[in-house]
Amino acid sequence: GNDAPMEEETGFADISRLTNQDKELDFALLFRLASESHEQGRFQEAYTRLIWIGKQEGLPLDLAPEVVFLQAETCSELLSREKNVTKEECLSLYLRAWDLSEGSPRTPLILFRMAEAYLLASEPYNAEQSFARLSREFPNHPLNQLIPHVWGNYHFQRNEFIKAAELFWEFFQANAATDEAREDAPRLALVLNLNKDHARAMEVVQFI
Repeated sequence: GNDAPMEEETGFADISRLTNQDKELDFALLFRLASESHEQGRFQEAYTRLIWIGKQEGLPLDLAPEVVFLQAETCSELLSREKNVTKEECLSLYLRAWDLSEGSPRTPLILFRMAEAYLLASEPYNAEQSFARLSREFPNHPLNQLIPHVWGNYHFQRNEFIKAAELFWEFFQANAATDEAREDAPRLALVLNLNKDHARAMEVVQFI
């Protein structure tokens, strides 16, 4: 019947049959199953489950922001692994998460993720607006420290090495002990050498 494909994709077919009889869905349970899939690195499974949950009628209003945000985060994980999702799809989900979550404690993180998604979708102006809002409305939030790191990688990927070097160096000076700085260090050393700034490049090489 029609249950087989859904069972294969989501593992929810048995639950669906029961809830169709009761006319109720235990959304919290279904969301927990999707969350576990995400936490265990089964991103395609989590994404399929979250899409299915989002299509059901009667999704509680307090759960909808959680579903959409986790779907956006899962889309981002799939995109980084070049799995059948698009940059535009992930951006759209973060924008939906923003619409649903305004005023929540997650607002700074959503602004940051939106900015990253805008850059991936080659919309730097909108990314700048999102980062500016994050800095303006949440000036003490630690995510602000990562903004030069994100912009540095954006310019590096576009072969804009002078700008990338400035941003990587700004981030490196303030955050040398972080994982992100260690991640940036090889690129920073490269762009400094390309820009013939060999002294600073040698300083960075010590962290690689």
